This record gives sequence, C-alpha cells and structure tokens, in this order.
Amino acid sequence: MPLLRIATVVISAVLWGWSFSLPAIVFRLSTDNGRHNMPFETETYSGMGMFFASILGPCFLNFAGVANILLLVGLILLLRNRPRGARINLGIAALLTLQTFQMRLIEFPFDEAGVRNGLLLHPLVGWYVWAGSILLPLAVAFLLPSLSPVFMAPAATAGGQVSS
Repeated sequence: MPLLRIATVVISAVLWGWSFSLPAIVFRLSTDNGRHNMPFETETYSGMGMFFASILGPCFLNFAGVANILLLVGLILLLRNRPRGARINLGIAALLTLQTFQMRLIEFPFDEAGVRNGLLLHPLVGWYVWAGSILLPLAVAFLLPSLSPVFMAPAATAGGQVSS
C-alpha cells in the first residue's frame, strides 16, 4: 500500500513539473488604442508563465493558482496516509483548476498600462497535464480506503495456521 501512495505522488509531481514546459493557454489579444480593425492575434503561455501569472490572480478574483499549494498539501497528506485530508485538499484544488475558465470573461492584462489585454481562447495540453496532476492523486485518495482490505493479508500464527 505505501508503494501505491509513493508511486502516485511521484507520478503526480512529474506531471506537475512537466506541465511547466508545455504550452498551457491560448489568449485572444485585444488592444485599447483606438484601432478597431485589428487582425485576430493570439498569444500562447506556457505552464511556467501561467504559474507566475497566477501570483496576480487574486487581484482579479481568480484563485486557480492556489490549487498548486493545495496540491502540495494534498500530496503530503497522501504520503502520510491521511486520505480524508488529501481528498479535501485535492478536491478543492480540482475545483479551483476550473476557475481558469473565468478568464473567458475577465480580461487578463499583458502590460502595465492596460493597453494589451487577452481573453482565454482555449486550454492546451499543458493545462490538461496540470489538471491531471491534481486529479490522479484525488482518485487514489478516494480509492485508498476501499483498496485497503484487498492489500491486507490475514495474520498468520507461528504454526502457519490463520487464527479466526
């Protein structure tokens, strides 16, 4: 059973780290400089870019970046065999990942002056890998209590007989 928990934490950490190097979000750019006939422009952010941009997320009432902290706490709780606490933390983290889609409605600033703004066009593979790094340990935390009896062997006595 500890092997399942350790493997889950390692796989989740690898997925989380891998999501930093992948393209995560595509934004549709808009400007506020008076030119209304601009061509359609997009800008792609990597997972690392979105991780650092999430520091300013609470300023825009977007707390998706807090999911990273809850993921860390949930993985620690999973390693310490506390599935209930892990379920709570990872469940809240999974809900917060969906707050990324709030950027379809609230413009994301690309500069300090507020001239270039972007709306979320669609997520890319990096976002899905990041969400998977949260959903995998959440699924294991839910399955852990039901798998415990399967992995428990009956205690044997000195004579090899199973006591009843």
